[in-house]
Amino acid sequence: MRLWADGDYAGATEASGRTATENPRGGLAVQFAHIGDFAFGCSHMLRDRIARVLPRWRAAPGEGFILGMRAFGRGDHAEAVARLLPVRGKANRFGDSHARRDVFSWTLMEAALRPPPRTGNPISKRNLLL
Repeated sequence: MRLWADGDYAGATEASGRTATENPRGGLAVQFAHIGDFAFGCSHMLRDRIARVLPRWRAAPGEGFILGMRAFGRGDHAEAVARLLPVRGKANRFGDSHARRDVFSWTLMEAALRPPPRTGNPISKRNLLL
């Protein structure tokens, strides 16, 4: 957390990633690494970091969020919305951090605002407001 507070976002992302690897169920570390990867445009890490921790989240509270993050990292924004929207109301139960809930909201909104794939399956942005 010190690196984030000091403005060393690259270092903080790496430190969060190491913590997530050591403690895959550490949701806050996973989320901070995810937002850092997003901010720095590390699309391969958006995908790969989640893939490494996903097995530890199977059937656990927060699994829908992790699956949504994985879909976002793969560029499947419709799937990300489909996974994140149903657990949106449960985001407050994920932990004690407003930052954690912010990452959830930002990921959901960013996925919903991306253009749908050419195959259709449009996302109703109105549903985000409900």
